[in-house]
Amino acid sequence: MFCAFILLIPLAFTLFQGERNPAMYVCFLLFDLPFLFCGIWARNYRIDVDGDRICVRRWNGTRYSFEASEIEAVVHRVNHTAMGMSEAIRIKAKRRKASAETLMEGFEQMKAYIQERVPEDRVRVIEKVFVKQS
Repeated sequence: MFCAFILLIPLAFTLFQGERNPAMYVCFLLFDLPFLFCGIWARNYRIDVDGDRICVRRWNGTRYSFEASEIEAVVHRVNHTAMGMSEAIRIKAKRRKASAETLMEGFEQMKAYIQERVPEDRVRVIEKVFVKQS
């Protein structure tokens, strides 16, 4: 939404002033591209679980899947900061990798799925505290 609004600024400027300014179009496009790219990336990365099969769709549209039994290692990072707690799960299965983080939709379900289906000897929990202890 923010990207669409930013792209409208040069259009409004052109309509109200009556002349075109190519340098302004280029500057606004360069400013807006990172936001546009992040928006596309966030919408396209997806992890689906269907029974024992985990399907991953990457940001560029490529897909791969693997069985829960093929998981070789899981790294579960827990960081405690002054802003709160953040978690990340990184899954490695053969030569494939997938990750899920706290802010992703369905993170709690993925965490429960990993705890339920993956043996504890393959899960490594790394907990770090970045808050000063008084």
